Amino acid sequence: MVLYKTGHGPRVQKYQLGSLGDHTTLEVLAAGLSLALYLLSGKRNAHMAMIWMDNQAVIRSLKYCKPKSTQNLINSVLLQI
Repeated sequence: MVLYKTGHGPRVQKYQLGSLGDHTTLEVLAAGLSLALYLLSGKRNAHMAMIWMDNQAVIRSLKYCKPKSTQNLINSVLLQI
């Protein structure tokens, strides 16, 4: 995940989930969203931010909390919002 701010260098946050076969695309994208929110949480004077993501399943998961394998990640994201 990379945070860009005008006039500053990029801020990078990485997280190793494990091997490619251990996680679904939904889990990886939810973890990415969580990292984006973590990077933004350190910006106290931010008045506006954009997170670009292209995954309707993650976006829908934020609205409907149903028990699924990725629910812990989705709950983590919701707590950060």
